[in-house]
Amino acid sequence: MLNAITPNTFYNARPLTFCRNRQNLPQANSSVLASQKSSHDCEILGRKTVNRITGLFNKKFVDQANEVLSKIDRPTPEYVYAIAGTGRVFSQNKEVEINTEDEIIQELANSKRPHIFIMNHDNQTADPQMLGFFNTLLNEEYIISGQAAACPRPRIILNEDILTTMQPKMRNIFEKLGSIGIDASLIGGNKVANGKKMVQIMKEYEKGESNIYIFPEGKNCAYKNWTLEEKFQPGIASMISRMISKGDVSVVPLGFAYNKSDKNLSSIEIGKPIVFEKNKNSDKDEIFNTLCSALSETVAKAKTKVPQKSLGEKVIYV
Repeated sequence: MLNAITPNTFYNARPLTFCRNRQNLPQANSSVLASQKSSHDCEILGRKTVNRITGLFNKKFVDQANEVLSKIDRPTPEYVYAIAGTGRVFSQNKEVEINTEDEIIQELANSKRPHIFIMNHDNQTADPQMLGFFNTLLNEEYIISGQAAACPRPRIILNEDILTTMQPKMRNIFEKLGSIGIDASLIGGNKVANGKKMVQIMKEYEKGESNIYIFPEGKNCAYKNWTLEEKFQPGIASMISRMISKGDVSVVPLGFAYNKSDKNLSSIEIGKPIVFEKNKNSDKDEIFNTLCSALSETVAKAKTKVPQKSLGEKVIYV
């Protein structure tokens, strides 16, 4: 069975070079599990409250988007048009600096292959908005290049708590946009259920049906004092090591960065695709280190380009 995303015991097996704070991580004993359950219950209550309030303020959009998406099937060209339009709503009113000048989005769309997109997870509220913004640009390029009928559809891997705490209409929107929830618990996660979902996603990728979006940090994003290298989890390397037995796998790092003084100012850096070739015998450690290094470099570039505001409130770029 595939160890999907957050396997129960990966911390114990993870080499010290992967996580300098390994000795500080909790072990799966009864007191830790009880503490995690209490924390999880509080998190669920908070998510439900926020989602209910958000739903009230966005009721018109939720109703309209739910009605439109409910009538559209995933394989149809209309689906690509719909998700391209919906994605813009999630990132509205944001000033986003993105490296489109090198035509990398066009290259990704015209490569005639699916991709796995990995992203840093520094801001749990803004990161999904940036993902939606990028996904919109990519799907618009699919439309422009006449690929709406055959291009890969998005599969977005999320903590299942995000979906289960949503109001029914909002959850339907997210699932229609390609979201799939997995148990992201750092300890005691449901590996069997996770594995089944990941196998489904992998099969879609192998058939060229889906692009995969994933935040490799998972719930480790809560450790704000850790570096990305320390938070980066090995599930993505396990997944790719399985997939390259069937064919080449293309992974694209996306770096997200934000202006701390104004959350509406942000930056996305699209990294160069990393192609793991079929039957090249790349082991998990090699894949892990390659991806972790690539995402770290991409995030660093995004941070150098994040928009700032001058004294005159005019947006400038650093």
